[in-house]
Amino acid sequence: RLIFLGFEVGVRVKTGGWLTTCAQANNPCRQAYIDYNGLGQNRQSWDPMTVLLAVRGADAMLLREAGMGGTCCVDAATAANEWIPGKNSNQTYVQITSDESLF
Repeated sequence: RLIFLGFEVGVRVKTGGWLTTCAQANNPCRQAYIDYNGLGQNRQSWDPMTVLLAVRGADAMLLREAGMGGTCCVDAATAANEWIPGKNSNQTYVQITSDESLF
């Protein structure tokens, strides 16, 4: 099945800033965040969250799957996406289920 992690989820979760100030100087992840955002700066977390979702699942991330059976439609010109409710698909998306102050 395909699970989509949309803008509204990844934009709320910030990563990297803390790592750049606590990890050892030779840590490649630390350096990647510094090179991309600068020392102590966070970034939205669509990519890291998507990887963690694939490995651990939605429950481990305080997320829940929704929209079973619909499809994600992407506008080729703008890259904006929209969930189209429906039946008979293997697609779903995730939503934040916990106290949003954690993010």
